[in-house]
Amino acid sequence: MLPIRPYLLEAFYHWIVDSGLTPYVVVRIDIPGVHAPKEYAFNEELTVDVSPSLVDNIQINGKALTCTAYFDEGPFELVFPMGAITSIFAYENQEGVNFTAEDFPESLNNLLSQEPASKDSEARAGQKPVFSLIKDD
Repeated sequence: MLPIRPYLLEAFYHWIVDSGLTPYVVVRIDIPGVHAPKEYAFNEELTVDVSPSLVDNIQINGKALTCTAYFDEGPFELVFPMGAITSIFAYENQEGVNFTAEDFPESLNNLLSQEPASKDSEARAGQKPVFSLIKDD
């Protein structure tokens, strides 16, 4: 199955924003692929307000959360791979979710960053799936 972290992250983000609260994400900056101003980090973690009023072009997909944030130096393109995001929460009441390393294994993070693949998988893409009835006795 696909990892659940991207789906939970997006759901919590929308729930927090729709509730009129401020979404914050906590990101491990020591994970490969993180693009963020590291001078704002504490103990290898960066906490960022990702509310729609403070960031532009926020996108959450199966690979990463990306957006443009504004710091003292000006606009900064943030890239947070899914495996680097450790939590999302509402600033006002701390409601949210924490993720563990098992929620998004590093091996899967690497797999998702690779190009899609072989001609075998492309050939199978046009075939119909095969389903079996499983009886529960």
